Amino acid sequence: MKKLLITAFAILGCSNGDNALCMTCGGNPLNSSGGSCDINSYRSKRIGNQVWMLENMNCNVAGSKCYGEGGQVIDYSDIHSEAYTTKTLSNAEIQANCDKYGRLYNWETAKKVCSNGWHLPSDDEWRELINYVEDDSDCRDCAGRLLKSTSGWNDYEERSGNGTDDYDFAALPGGKGGGKSGCGYFRAVGKYAWWWSRDGAWVDAEVGGSGWNTYYQEDGIFGDYDSKDCLWSVRCVQD
Repeated sequence: MKKLLITAFAILGCSNGDNALCMTCGGNPLNSSGGSCDINSYRSKRIGNQVWMLENMNCNVAGSKCYGEGGQVIDYSDIHSEAYTTKTLSNAEIQANCDKYGRLYNWETAKKVCSNGWHLPSDDEWRELINYVEDDSDCRDCAGRLLKSTSGWNDYEERSGNGTDDYDFAALPGGKGGGKSGCGYFRAVGKYAWWWSRDGAWVDAEVGGSGWNTYYQEDGIFGDYDSKDCLWSVRCVQD
């Protein structure tokens, strides 16, 4: 396996954890969701020729919500059934979702929330990440497994949904929802991760925005699209 090139950012007592490689750590202004709007406070790492954030954005801005904030959550009782119930989360549960998964953003907001030398990845940048980790590990359709966190994913039947997190990407299943156009409910936390990209084959006024996802029962990462007002996770990549 090729040796990973790790970004040499200094660890300056960041609140994100002493074991993390942080972006140059300046002030860490906390917002009402408990996350930071200071892009420099997030952990990052060089993976191939790119530098990626190792956690989802958690900046409380208009066009974003915590999972379950201001809406109903779909609760599937059986993974093989289409039947579901809905429930309202407590404030403590909503806050815990933001603390664990970061906030969810609509597509227009996602394009703006990365800043100061960072940006929302393009489809090509997502493909570069996927191709790099699969080539580096000599496997195909395995990028999801390689980038998923080693805990936090639901099991699928008797199979663990967790990954190996070989590149410290720590992908977590933050779910989606909270918009309109079929995204009125929050859903799939613990099972699915969706991230926006700033461009892609499906970006247009009618269909919406493009992005990528991985599931608890899959090893790959797949292109996807949704209405632009749906709420997905955001990862930033360095300019």
